[in-house]
Amino acid sequence: MKRRTCYLIEIIKMFFPVFISRVGMFVMSILDSIILAHYNSLHLGYQSIADTPIIFIMLAINGLVQGVLFILLANILTSLSLLLRFIYIIPRYKFKNS
Repeated sequence: MKRRTCYLIEIIKMFFPVFISRVGMFVMSILDSIILAHYNSLHLGYQSIADTPIIFIMLAINGLVQGVLFILLANILTSLSLLLRFIYIIPRYKFKNS
């Protein structure tokens, strides 16, 4: 169980820089749009056209990362439920035989 806890701590340590970078990219895009809107509306249209493929790629990467995390979480929860089931069965088995 200690190994699994270390594993989860390592995942959490890796999560925060990735989360900050992803949120930073979206915030940077929004701030660029706000600043450019004050400058010129024509250039804002150009910038939104240029941002479309980048935002699509970022959303696709976020979806892939989220899918990997869901699969990882499902594996952890399955292992944990099997472990809990095993711990629960052993005392009942010993109790029936005595």
